[in-house]
Amino acid sequence: MYNKVNSKEIEKRQNDVVRPIYSIIFVATLIFLSITYAYLAIGFNIGRRGIDPAHERRRRSNRISNIRNSNLPSNIESNSNSNSNVESNSNSNVESNSNIISNSNSNSNSNSNSNPIPPEPTPRPEPKPTPSNSNSNSNIDPVTPIEKPEWRIEFDNIVMDDNSVAPITKPKLDSKKTGVTYEVGLSAPGQYFSFDIDMVNRGSIDAKIYDIIEEGLTNRQKQFLDYTVKYKNGSKIMRGDVLLAGQRKTVTVWLKFKDDLEKEDLPDTDVTLKLKYQVVYVEK
Repeated sequence: MYNKVNSKEIEKRQNDVVRPIYSIIFVATLIFLSITYAYLAIGFNIGRRGIDPAHERRRRSNRISNIRNSNLPSNIESNSNSNSNVESNSNSNVESNSNIISNSNSNSNSNSNSNPIPPEPTPRPEPKPTPSNSNSNSNIDPVTPIEKPEWRIEFDNIVMDDNSVAPITKPKLDSKKTGVTYEVGLSAPGQYFSFDIDMVNRGSIDAKIYDIIEEGLTNRQKQFLDYTVKYKNGSKIMRGDVLLAGQRKTVTVWLKFKDDLEKEDLPDTDVTLKLKYQVVYVEK
């Protein structure tokens, strides 16, 4: 019984010593395998990058896009004094004449054999249209604007007869210059009142007389008064008379107290006259 207990005690002690050793070995083995796997994975990726041309193309593409997206203006000249002309070492026969703008503050001249990324070509301005020759032999006549015809007939230039009686109110034109008003008093036989006035065609259309509207003397007034409206030369104003564009004709207005009257022909009281003489023109 004593020997059996001792043997179990010995076996337990041996197990207590061996088990930590196994645990250490197991952990060390896991660490070693992990390091080995990581090393192999990194080495494989490095090797793949070195032999994968697609990775190089992606790298160059990223570099180009970084340059294009930079905030540096493309047309700013460098403060450096370098004017190096970079010749491309590619197999193409195109010679690049563009000047590479340096972003560094150094004055170094780059003579390396690296292939710099050329800048994007500057768009050419569109050619301006050539002005036409004013001395061309074209037979095109200039366009003459069509003037709108104008209709404008009016009175103008009132001239009083110096030998007539002084009027109460001198003849004057209305606002449209198509009518004349005046006031005069004749108190004795032989007195008269007269003035001249022009009928003017200021428009661009030839005109002719279409109608004459006359509100003259009554039969009783005609016994002691004479009232006439005629052309200056004494001819009567008639329908159909022409007044050309820009032409003027002088008209004489005559009002006289007759001097060869009988006593019974004289008016008993003062007479107020309402006279009207209107000429209607139309296009010729």
